[in-house]
Amino acid sequence: MSSAPREVRSVPSPVDVLLVEDDEPLANGLRETLSIASGPRFRVTHVTRLADALVSLSDRRFDVVLLDLNLPDARGAVAPRTLQKAAADVPIVILTGIADDQLAAENARAGVQDYLLKSEINGDILVRSLRYAMERSRLLAEAKALSIRDDLTGLFNRRGFLGAAEQQLKTASRLGEPVLLLFADVDGMKECNDEYGHAHGDRLLQKAARTLRRTFRESDVLGRLGGDEFAILSLANGQGDSRAIVARLQRNIEAENADDSQPVPLSLSVGLAFSDPRSGARLDDLMEQADAWMYDHKRRKKTAAADA
Repeated sequence: MSSAPREVRSVPSPVDVLLVEDDEPLANGLRETLSIASGPRFRVTHVTRLADALVSLSDRRFDVVLLDLNLPDARGAVAPRTLQKAAADVPIVILTGIADDQLAAENARAGVQDYLLKSEINGDILVRSLRYAMERSRLLAEAKALSIRDDLTGLFNRRGFLGAAEQQLKTASRLGEPVLLLFADVDGMKECNDEYGHAHGDRLLQKAARTLRRTFRESDVLGRLGGDEFAILSLANGQGDSRAIVARLQRNIEAENADDSQPVPLSLSVGLAFSDPRSGARLDDLMEQADAWMYDHKRRKKTAAADA
């Protein structure tokens, strides 16, 4: 008789801790404390300088940083601020030998999740602080993601798009790369909502978002600005890219309509704005130009339909 298969239990991954501490005896003590602590397993990488911490963060992913405030190459809030810029999604727990409310407040503004006095650390306090720091960081990341995403389409909302597009524009300027801004407006949204209901209108918006995702690259910034308006900021090889993108978008619209039985086919009016890196164009200027071209396109389509 064959025996029943044994249940295979997955082993939880260890918590990766980056310990930045130049006091070797203290560092060894902290590693020992975490090695025998109950609860999650901890895997500690120890460095003694801020510069080494930056290298470690660039090489691999850490769950939490345990950071001394007085390092050979950084003191006070310099280290946490620098680490936040390098890895904003990694929570930081501060180690300090001095109770200083002003310094604690300053580090809180730098994104620090917790603040521990070296003289008061024991196993329970240390483990609890690291776990709480990771949980708070996770909750903050979720809240931030919800605040910049459009619930219906999953694209950036207006706030998220503006922030990400500004960063993309700065990157393009620094690299000397041109950019292309495309505005897209879903045609016939009011008629769709009036005749078939808002559920059909929502599906039409989701179809538009799906089509835009198929058309543009993962690295491009896509957003729903509100209502039936979408915007995309894309790195471009030149103005000739705009013709290729519009042609690809139209092919994807046709493919989406062919695969779908919705009563209202997808149709988009589009407007484009191209920026050479030497022009120094601002995002507001590009959006105004693309918006004007989009409404001109929509007007020409309505005129052509009326004349047909």
